[in-house]
Amino acid sequence: MESQDDKRLLRSSMIIPIILVMIMLLVEIIEAVFDLDFSFLGVKPLSAEGLPGIILFHFLHGDWEHLFANSVPILVLGTSLYYFYRPIANKILLILIFSTGLLTWCGARSGVHIGASALVYGLSFFLMLSGFIRRDRKLIIISLICSFVIPLSTCI
Repeated sequence: MESQDDKRLLRSSMIIPIILVMIMLLVEIIEAVFDLDFSFLGVKPLSAEGLPGIILFHFLHGDWEHLFANSVPILVLGTSLYYFYRPIANKILLILIFSTGLLTWCGARSGVHIGASALVYGLSFFLMLSGFIRRDRKLIIISLICSFVIPLSTCI
């Protein structure tokens, strides 16, 4: 039986992931309502013009399906990050946002890259690796489930 503290911790662990998804939703709504396309703000590898995309591309999506395919994994993995790693979760999230953007800028194929898939895979990798290192069954199970579900949801 869950204690009140566990429920409180779970609810508070959802705040940042929900905010991230809400920002992504807001961007998509603004694009739809005002007939805009912010994809020019995505990552353009090895281009000075693409540098802002290192941070911004996580919040941009090609369409609603793309957004929803990334939203569920962000919510599940992000909540897991904040639940199991509260003291360092903000640092890990910022490192993953920046490093996945930088790696995309440095090594992706030419073109414009948008979407939170890199962040999803970064979160999944961190949680899985740390689960194995800590021998934490909950983390390993969450990560393995997401490792099998994420490829299906991001290919919609």
